[in-house]
Amino acid sequence: HFLMNTLNNIHSLIEGDQKLAQNAVLKLSEMMRYLLYESGRGTTTLRKEIDFLHSYLELMQLRVDKSIVVNLDLPEEFNNVNLPPLLFIPFIENAFKHGVSYREPSALSFKLIQQNDALEFVALNTISKYGNNDSLNHLGGFGLENIQKRLDLIYGDRHNLEIYKSDHDFRVKLTIPA
Repeated sequence: HFLMNTLNNIHSLIEGDQKLAQNAVLKLSEMMRYLLYESGRGTTTLRKEIDFLHSYLELMQLRVDKSIVVNLDLPEEFNNVNLPPLLFIPFIENAFKHGVSYREPSALSFKLIQQNDALEFVALNTISKYGNNDSLNHLGGFGLENIQKRLDLIYGDRHNLEIYKSDHDFRVKLTIPA
């Protein structure tokens, strides 16, 4: 879905903003290279994962209205530890899928903190009363269940995944060893 939507967005940019379309194609190319070559190795570096997150969010923001508030807070300085690739992307995808409404104010926020020997990733999104939140009515659709299984396989009991849903927002906090 991401690839097809991104290509459609780039197609619509070509006539209106050729420079932005060219940059989006380059960003998508970098991301595809990462997906093909880095994600299959089992581990990647925090630097490469952060670069991927930046690129992913840039392309996702092409898809949403400018009224949607998107905040990304990633460390500029960090220990470049190894971690599984694409660990945080499902939380960002879910936030865009369930947290964007064009009928009321929407906000998405993503934060990565490295402290001591741990990485903490927090994703927060508003929940629209008009949005696509059916799978969030209970805490844990198939996507979150699959993420939990992946974390259990990789980290066993050395990770912590907290999921919180209220009437107005949805928050995920993942802590893993680093």
